[in-house]
Amino acid sequence: MELAHIFAVAALVIGSVTLMGCGGGGGTGDQTFKFVSFSFDSKGSELIVDGKVQTTMAGLKGSPFGDGGETSLQLMFDADELKFLSSQHTKVGMTEEDNFESEKTVMIDIKAKQMLVNADINMGALGKTSHLITVPLGDIEPSTFSKCLAAYEVGMEIKDKKVQVFSLTVRGPNPEKAGETLKKEVTVNWQVDEKNVPKELITDFPLPQKVKPEDPEDKTMKLVQATMKVSDKESRRGAPPSEVFQVPAAWGADGKTTLENDNPQIQGLQNVMPDAIWKCAGLPKDHDPMKPQGLLVAQPQTEQAESQIPASTAKEENVVV
Repeated sequence: MELAHIFAVAALVIGSVTLMGCGGGGGTGDQTFKFVSFSFDSKGSELIVDGKVQTTMAGLKGSPFGDGGETSLQLMFDADELKFLSSQHTKVGMTEEDNFESEKTVMIDIKAKQMLVNADINMGALGKTSHLITVPLGDIEPSTFSKCLAAYEVGMEIKDKKVQVFSLTVRGPNPEKAGETLKKEVTVNWQVDEKNVPKELITDFPLPQKVKPEDPEDKTMKLVQATMKVSDKESRRGAPPSEVFQVPAAWGADGKTTLENDNPQIQGLQNVMPDAIWKCAGLPKDHDPMKPQGLLVAQPQTEQAESQIPASTAKEENVVV
């Protein structure tokens, strides 16, 4: 299986439920957000589809995920060392014959000037595979990265203990009306405590579903609004243990690839990394994980932030997917 296909499969399942801190203190009440060092382990998730609460992805009857599934998430940020890690574990299709399991980890190390993306994928009857991608970050300096991040923080206000860390404008075909194009938003908000540590991750995204899930012959689809809320099992302020950022020997057992930081394949690897960290590292903005035939529009949050983004991505606003 080609590398692009492997990560496309991972993006379809992982990215579709994308859930989406560097020094700085935290105050109380509504304020300007500051990224801080923290560790976040997810405890569970609540899925709301078309206004109805589901317990897990198992409630998505007739969805592209199949009829069962679960997901867990881990975030590890070291503010002082400028190391950022996100890891997402997903299971879909809970039968012996039909199942999909993946572990996708993104690690950005600004001082080492590289990003690592590892995907361990179990495709049931099709077998298992593990691939590692290394992305050199170029000539970015820690001071340049920190200035860019600070510029983004100026526009990141905490409102009702929530701050938006990810946004995506998706244009794609309307599943309910042929020839019509829809424009939808995907957003990720962190609910944070008084120290700017995330306690819950809230993702709002459009989701295609079958109109009649009980009828296997009916292929009619509709687009509904979904919200995924991921709560913390344990989240705390402070730098994670250094071993968290050590590369496991098992990574890339079936293949290792190096991609330049402007390679189009990188656009689907953002996973749950906040926009500010991703773009300040000089990486292209994430595309729509559902891959509709249309355009994705990614706008920097502030003009000040745009001026701090490395030249390789500062003018990139539209990405054809």
